[in-house]
Amino acid sequence: MNVVCFYINKQYLCDENLKNMSKYLVIFMLWSIVIHGQSIFKTLEPESLPPNWESWIDSTPISGFKKQGIQFVSSQKKINPLMASVFLPKSISKQKICLRITSIDGRYRANLIYKIDQAENGMLNLSIPTKYQEKLKHYKPDEVALLATMDVLCDSNIGKNLIASWERKKNLSEFQINFNSRKDVNLLVVENGRVLLDKPFEDLNLKKDNPVSFNRSCKVPINIVSKDSSIFVRETWVKENGKIQIKEYEFPIIL
Repeated sequence: MNVVCFYINKQYLCDENLKNMSKYLVIFMLWSIVIHGQSIFKTLEPESLPPNWESWIDSTPISGFKKQGIQFVSSQKKINPLMASVFLPKSISKQKICLRITSIDGRYRANLIYKIDQAENGMLNLSIPTKYQEKLKHYKPDEVALLATMDVLCDSNIGKNLIASWERKKNLSEFQINFNSRKDVNLLVVENGRVLLDKPFEDLNLKKDNPVSFNRSCKVPINIVSKDSSIFVRETWVKENGKIQIKEYEFPIIL
């Protein structure tokens, strides 16, 4: 007598009837898909939240940091305010992900910390326990900046950047850098002394209503950057004495 057995989820499923083999095969395939999906899209919950981890301002806010976001360009029409994600290109453990979220109008700001205990890589979900879901769900992905850094102390703001996303899928083709400046701004990608990209930032004042937190944005094809690339944002302006002034900001990204 032939007996068909499958070892699924730490137990054997057996049947003496060969006709039932297809039933167990389907069960095995579905279980494998679920487990595979969990390994790619594991969700991290933030560490203990201080009372002021997020804020909403109804009055006209004031702009702040220069660096505002590094995130994949999303095709979604609106964001899901309860979940973002980051791309970990290599296995990382015993680190902290520092996530800063800023709406383009400056009304919403949040700072969250996630601890990676076990080695993780690929797309990793980050839970956002916001109480402003009803307000935020009307924003487009390019209207809410995500800035994720890998750091030991999140308040130091000196860690390397991870590319964040409002979408939870791989193989996204380009990312954007959001910046806040009233000057001429260009993005440079440099590798081994060669300039691979020198591209002006888009002026968001021409397409968005009253951008406050960030007013410049530049899209970068992911296939032109590598772990050997350096990314800079260059501000250029003319001083009152007629001299050209240049200032550069490096965006170290883990690739």
